[in-house]
Amino acid sequence: MIEDIWETWINQGVKIVAFDLDNTLIFENQLIDDHLIDGLRDLKSKGLRLFIVTGRTIQSLKERNLPKYFLDLFEETIFCNDGNVIYNWHSDQVRVLNGLDINQFKQYWNQNHTLVNMVIESNGRFYSNSKKVKIINKYQTYFFFNDQLEFVDLNNFQPENISKIYLFPKVNTTMEELEKLEEIEFEKSEMYFYDDFIKIIPLDTSKAKGFKTFLRTLGFSLSDVIAFGNGSNDVSLLLESKVGVAVKNSEQVLIECADLYLQEQLAFFLKKKSQKEEL
Repeated sequence: MIEDIWETWINQGVKIVAFDLDNTLIFENQLIDDHLIDGLRDLKSKGLRLFIVTGRTIQSLKERNLPKYFLDLFEETIFCNDGNVIYNWHSDQVRVLNGLDINQFKQYWNQNHTLVNMVIESNGRFYSNSKKVKIINKYQTYFFFNDQLEFVDLNNFQPENISKIYLFPKVNTTMEELEKLEEIEFEKSEMYFYDDFIKIIPLDTSKAKGFKTFLRTLGFSLSDVIAFGNGSNDVSLLLESKVGVAVKNSEQVLIECADLYLQEQLAFFLKKKSQKEEL
């Protein structure tokens, strides 16, 4: 018997669909597919609620300048920073679920300001002590764009809700010296080391953790969700959702944990018919 795969999932209790953004819904230097728009509209017509859960920061999301007709297909709440920052694109309101300790930031800056330049993300905006801070293009999509920085005196700066910190070595400081500063750790945080900077984020940041925290306020859980993604930062969400779908050309780590791996573009799958016994 041929039936709509989505009707099957709805009958099993699915009410929400969560989508990663880059390389799942949209692609660099490509227009949004008309078939994708049709598929998303079809899901909404079935009564499903659609959410975007992305690794992008709010500033990076705004920089992408997504068209209103696309955003209108989704709930107004968008989950950025891998689920840790909730952004309402209608009201421009920001909520940070888990922030870094402000007192530890102050202590770290006071002890190391001669060695590092710092970029802070606070309530979706980026602040830095230096105009010399630059980040290479390949990292800008998920971190920050150089022209988005606001320059402040960090000695007198009182940030709220710090969601991310970047450390860059000053001219006379090497990355090796900067990495040794790891001894002065932020509690409840994770450090990631790149070629020319260090990124610090709150401990246990994940798309699953952030999204399910929000869903509880609506009376839902991840057992009500189908999740789509393509990368390693989607693993937690796909594993904990009722159904986890890795889109075509996903990273191998995600394919291995997904319930379903698409062999076709997402746009065509969204309206696909399937046999019930294949689920």
